[in-house]
Amino acid sequence: MPSLLSDEASQHGRKVRATRSTTNTAGKSTDAVAMAHAAGAQTEALRPANVMERGRIQALYNDVYWVQGEMPGYGNDHRRNMVIVRDGHQLTLINPVRLSPLQERNLQYLGRIAHVLRLGDEPTADEHYYRSRYYAALWALPGQVDKPRHNILKEDAPLPIAGARLLKLEHSRRSQAVLLLERHGLLLSDDLLQHYGNWQNLSLKDQLLMRLQGFHKGMNLSRHWLRSATAKDFSLKDDIQRILTLNFDALLGASGTPMMLGAKQALHGEIDNVFH
Repeated sequence: MPSLLSDEASQHGRKVRATRSTTNTAGKSTDAVAMAHAAGAQTEALRPANVMERGRIQALYNDVYWVQGEMPGYGNDHRRNMVIVRDGHQLTLINPVRLSPLQERNLQYLGRIAHVLRLGDEPTADEHYYRSRYYAALWALPGQVDKPRHNILKEDAPLPIAGARLLKLEHSRRSQAVLLLERHGLLLSDDLLQHYGNWQNLSLKDQLLMRLQGFHKGMNLSRHWLRSATAKDFSLKDDIQRILTLNFDALLGASGTPMMLGAKQALHGEIDNVFH
C-alpha cells in the first residue's frame, strides 16, 4: 500500500494541514493524518500491508483510504470497512463506521465530509451519525425510504465521485450495487463480495464460525447474502457475472481485507465455484 499523508510541520501549528504524500511504496501504510494538534509529533513508521491496523485510517491510494471499525453487537472480532474517497476538499464515505475521537479529527484533516454512499440496503447508526453531525448528503439505491430525502444511485445518473461507475444487481431481492473507481481499477462492494487475506486476528472459534458460514481465505461471494437475496428456484449468476464486465484488479468489501491484485480473476473463479 502507498504511504499516507506526512506529519504537519510543528512550526506551522495546529492550523496548517498535513502535507500529502503520493509515494506508491507497495505493501506500506501509515496513519492517515499525523496528530496535528500535538506539537512536534513524529511521523509514524511504515507498516507492512498484511498488518491490520484496527480503527486507523490507512491509504489504499493517494486519494482513497480505508479503516476497519467495530460493528456493535457482533463481538470484538467482527469488523466493518469504511472507504474514504477524496475529491479535492470533499470526502465521500462508503459503508460508514464511527471512529475514535483522534481518528475522527484525522478524518476532518483529510477534507470536508460531504457525502455518505450506501451500496446495500441497511441503514446504520454510524451512517446517521455522519449525516447529522456533518450534514453529509446521503446517496442510496432506489426503493429505500430515508428522511430527509436521499439522492438516488442509478447506473446512468451522476455520482458524487468523479470517475466512478455504478453497477446495480437487477434481479436480487435485496438492494445491492458495486462501485468502480476507474482511475485505480478498484471495485468497492457492500456485503456481496468479500476478501480475506488472512485470519490472524480471529480466534479459532471465529474461524470455525466463518467456515460454517461458507467463508474461506481469498475471494468470497457471501453465501449468507446470496441466500437472503435470491428468490426461490432462481439464480443470480447472470446478474453477478455482469460485474466481470467492469475493468478492475483490486477489491475491498464492507468486511474482510483489501485485495490489491488479481481481484477480477479471483471473482471469475469464485462465481464458477458457487454456481457450479
